[in-house]
Amino acid sequence: MDKIRIKNLRSLKDTNYIDLKPITLLVGRNSSGKSTFLRTFPLFKQTVEARTKSPILFYSRNGVDFGSYEDIKPSFSTKDDCLEFEFVLDKIALYTNARNPLHSITNLSTTLKIAADSKNKPTLVCLKLEFSDNSIEIHINNKLNEISTFRVNGEEILTEDKFVSFTRNFLPDRIYQKQGDSLVRLEEFSRGKLIEAVKESLTSSSSSSLALRIIKHISVIANKDVFLEKILSFKDSKTWTKRTKNLTTSCKYFTKLYNLTLIKFLEELLSISNINLRDTFLQIKYIAPIRATAERYYRVQDLDTDEIDPYGQNLPMFLASLPKNTMEKFQEWTKENFDFQVKIKKVEGHYSIKVFYEDKFEVNISDMGFGYSQILPIITQIWYSSKYPNRRTFYRSKNTPTIFVIEQPELHLHPDFQAKFADAIVSIIHSLEDKSHKVKLIIETHSKVIINRIGQNISRGRFSEENVNVVIFNKEHDSAATDVTISTYKENGLLKDWPVGFFSP
Repeated sequence: MDKIRIKNLRSLKDTNYIDLKPITLLVGRNSSGKSTFLRTFPLFKQTVEARTKSPILFYSRNGVDFGSYEDIKPSFSTKDDCLEFEFVLDKIALYTNARNPLHSITNLSTTLKIAADSKNKPTLVCLKLEFSDNSIEIHINNKLNEISTFRVNGEEILTEDKFVSFTRNFLPDRIYQKQGDSLVRLEEFSRGKLIEAVKESLTSSSSSSLALRIIKHISVIANKDVFLEKILSFKDSKTWTKRTKNLTTSCKYFTKLYNLTLIKFLEELLSISNINLRDTFLQIKYIAPIRATAERYYRVQDLDTDEIDPYGQNLPMFLASLPKNTMEKFQEWTKENFDFQVKIKKVEGHYSIKVFYEDKFEVNISDMGFGYSQILPIITQIWYSSKYPNRRTFYRSKNTPTIFVIEQPELHLHPDFQAKFADAIVSIIHSLEDKSHKVKLIIETHSKVIINRIGQNISRGRFSEENVNVVIFNKEHDSAATDVTISTYKENGLLKDWPVGFFSP
């Protein structure tokens, strides 16, 4: 996922498109909407991880809690309070089989429009796909459990037929046409409609096999000009050639063929969008704003874990699960970036976390400043996942980046440590530039030090300004809609369009 847009979620009236760069910083005053935006990422992670009847799971014990649908309604006046999420994938491929791509699509946009049903539970009322100047809208009548409308490029089609949809992953990806008591796959149904349409430009004696050959030839997801070229380039039928030679993209017959072809690919588009979005959400690592308080001893649990929970409560078990050579590499990294090392020790059925300094001085983490217990889960998870990515993905999207969603990493940290944290994440992003595995960090922060330190890394040539986005959230008053603006860094490390007095009291 490369961009996201949110509408009508609490104070977020319309965020417009927000690019998810390797580092995306979220800044603004308290209650300005930045936490709402950030927590939508773990919100969708907990949705795809659970088996749910709703398109979105507002509460999870190990995730985030958005309350009920009533709690997420807009805080401002609006006629349409339907919740909207739009996700943009930079590039995807449709496949004939596991290895051979059939079509490549850039900037596939998937929009979910969610409303409350009669029981005030979230329900999907509209799904929209946009790509290559095309749009397909599916309007859903949840009372009848039917798709009420297919709208292709603004035109309603197949309105005389009844369709139902089924969800296997995240989005509806299986659509059927109802024929009495039986169901027919949308792909098969649309192929039949295409055969009928193609035969309109053939002789009455033409076989269905000729129509299928034409359909196979013209079946391409592209803009209208390319599709027209495909129609005109089929030369195996004189009748077809004669009857289509004067066809233009504005002709009603061309539009019919074009729209039916798009519908033919709809299930495949939904499936690949499902796979990419689901994989993206599964790769999210959420770290909550208040991490677990450090304890002197932790009870030994024979658990093997490869991910730290949002509150850092399983940090001792995570560290104890690391192989010896991995732990040594982590210690080298923390020594290089933060001037200390971490050790996990087992004593009489308990673990203890020790902070070890170069002068051999060793301190139990519970005797350190509170900031150590707050930052340690963050730096541990970022380092480990950047080195050893967990591939909880389907085979088609193995390069899905790991997305860290972090709230206020600077809590209880001295400015010097905040600067070191900024240096460390810049170093990690830079180290992965030439590798297939990528990392993205979405960080909510009030830290002027972190923001300035990233600018210093840019000015010194250690980091590219193109790798950072700064999203500014602002509200005039409590019931107002949030105004979302974007600031970026210049080559000299200074911020563009930065509000005057932003950090002033």
